[in-house]
Amino acid sequence: MNSPTPSQRALIILVAVLALVAVLLCGLIWKLYLFPLTPTPAPAAMAIPTMAATPPSPGPSGLPELGEAALFGNLAPGMYVAYDQTRFEGNGLDYARGSHLFIPWRRIEDGPRGYYDWTAIDEPLARLAPGKKAILRLILRCADVPVAEGRRDACAPNWAIEHDPILVSGLPCNAPTKRLNYLNPVVQQGLVDLIHAMGARYGDDPRIAAVEIGFGYGGETAPWPYTRTVCDRNQQESAYRSRPEYADPGKAWAEYEKRIIQAYADAFQGQKALTALINGAYAERYRGDIVRFAVEHGVGFALSSLRSDFNANRGSAENRCYWGFITELGFDNDSERANAAYLTEWAPLIVNKGRVPIGFEFNNRYDNTGRIPPEGEAFTRWSMLNALDKGADYILAFNDGKGFLGNIRYPDVWRFFERYAGRDAISTPDVWIAFRSPWKEGAWCPDIYDYSWHLTSELETLPYVSAVDQKKVALIDSATGVFDIGPPSDWRSYYARATADIWPAFNLDIDDAFAANIPGDVDVVVTYFDHVHGGKWALYYDSAAGEKLAGVVTLTGSNAWKTHTFRLEDARFANGLRPLSPASRTSGFDLRLDRVDPVDDIFSMVRVIPAPVTPTPPAPTFTPPTATPTPPIQERTLRLQQGRDG
Repeated sequence: MNSPTPSQRALIILVAVLALVAVLLCGLIWKLYLFPLTPTPAPAAMAIPTMAATPPSPGPSGLPELGEAALFGNLAPGMYVAYDQTRFEGNGLDYARGSHLFIPWRRIEDGPRGYYDWTAIDEPLARLAPGKKAILRLILRCADVPVAEGRRDACAPNWAIEHDPILVSGLPCNAPTKRLNYLNPVVQQGLVDLIHAMGARYGDDPRIAAVEIGFGYGGETAPWPYTRTVCDRNQQESAYRSRPEYADPGKAWAEYEKRIIQAYADAFQGQKALTALINGAYAERYRGDIVRFAVEHGVGFALSSLRSDFNANRGSAENRCYWGFITELGFDNDSERANAAYLTEWAPLIVNKGRVPIGFEFNNRYDNTGRIPPEGEAFTRWSMLNALDKGADYILAFNDGKGFLGNIRYPDVWRFFERYAGRDAISTPDVWIAFRSPWKEGAWCPDIYDYSWHLTSELETLPYVSAVDQKKVALIDSATGVFDIGPPSDWRSYYARATADIWPAFNLDIDDAFAANIPGDVDVVVTYFDHVHGGKWALYYDSAAGEKLAGVVTLTGSNAWKTHTFRLEDARFANGLRPLSPASRTSGFDLRLDRVDPVDDIFSMVRVIPAPVTPTPPAPTFTPPTATPTPPIQERTLRLQQGRDG
């Protein structure tokens, strides 16, 4: 038999290859058209079986736009009604973003470990009105409830309590003797498994705006209740502290918090804004480590103690307040003195605002005197301003409760908050400063600065690290702070600042990022007290030609709060006004409220608002006529709308 020639062999190989390709294409077409592709099931979040449960209710379609996008994920910034899982008052308030939902661990995992009933989350989500969002907080431990055999924790599941429980003795009431041991490895792993299952189920649910990370009792940062009214509170604390792993300074607890933060970050993969509660005295020495770890994982912070003034703070020695360390040039979470500075629980929020989401929950039972404030609107508004000053993206406000006033009743407050929450210096519609001082009722290591939104005073630029520096600033602060000016029903009467011989003017610095994006004219709105002592005050600003007088205001003695608006047409805002103090860390400022005469002037607020831009009509254009031959004259009759549809 004759062998094929080389050209014949090449032709045979080519035919074989084409036949193979044809077979593969036919198989692919057969599979695509007769057996369409189906997605491969995602691996289970955990090996433990999960009980059948109701699938999550579909989110409402066509959600109305909630305003500008938040800086963090799909967080809808604004006010949420706290603990709203039964009344859903957020549904009926057009100025509320939605509801904060308190989810007990036991409600999800009331049976054996790993068998989850998701109706505890699905049902409240299904009750949200269209367009409303939810913030979830999983609660591991909470108050006791009566049961047939006595009392039990309403939030911790039985299986978790039985793993090496904390035994409580000497009970003054009919309270359980077994308490949840958070640091038990089995309990921790079960919690981590649950968090991963939550992330797999709800990570892409559009109804959830954020998830709060709670660690201890009631979601706080201690394993026992902080509330002194809990009958066995002291016995619980003693029982926990008697175990070596819970003894001070709480290093094992700090490692537990970091593990839970890691679990949430891994479970939700950036799909939801995450905030960890960080206020509380237990394990506070490790707050700096926890803050650093959380920020590295994209997790923000929440405080459950919002009030009108943080007038007493932890962290001090030798007449020096440690939170002042955050004013050092270059201070950050990895600074050597971060752990000391962060003993003041709001200090990490100041340092990290804009990097991670920030949330607050009201403390309604507290004001500067320790009493329920009689002026609820003033207390609520100043608390809201305090939160914005610390970078708040959301606030959990209360409805009225037994023995205290709520905060949701003030729509003007919450519409003001919504105007700024979730924005930065570039996206904010305007900037402001609300003058205040913490010395209304006495204070200890207080937040001495004004509440501001990208408009800061020179006082905040002075050195505040050493005891000597802090004393100098405190002298200015106490000399200029005034209180209860005007009617008590007016929120502006709560706090204010007045010029003084030691500080005769207020220099103000506009955030450079905001100033650079002002499109044209700007309005400066100044709120001042028109007191009976008369006098005048002036506003200067940094103009294109340098320092310039915007105008002088003469007081009329009406003894009332007034506002005056200055329209600036040539503002430059390039920090051209000189500082009052040579110690200022800023070389120049943009605005100055100045005392014109020996009479001191009282100010409440300054806002810098870009003026509406009026579109400039286009200049008319002229096209020279083109010479054309003169046409012969024709007679023509014009009818109405000739040439337009007959």
